[in-house]
Amino acid sequence: MDLTTIKRHFLSAVCVLGTAEDTIAERLRAVYRDHLKQVAASSSLPDSVRGDYDKMMSDLSELLSRQGDVDSRRAAVVAKRIVSLYDRVIKA
Repeated sequence: MDLTTIKRHFLSAVCVLGTAEDTIAERLRAVYRDHLKQVAASSSLPDSVRGDYDKMMSDLSELLSRQGDVDSRRAAVVAKRIVSLYDRVIKA
């Protein structure tokens, strides 16, 4: 996957976070499933964000794997991290 496609996945993720009418947990599930997992397999992710991306994906996976309700505060923190990484990726 090239950098342009990675940027498109991040843009789509941010759009889902900001415009979907679902709960924050459902928006994060969609972002993880439909956009960010595809980026994980890419070696074209800039080195400057790779570590933060891997940590964020680990935290997101752990958050979404819990049974029951997702902690909305933790979900909001992860959503902000996605937006921050999007900003860094588009500047790469």
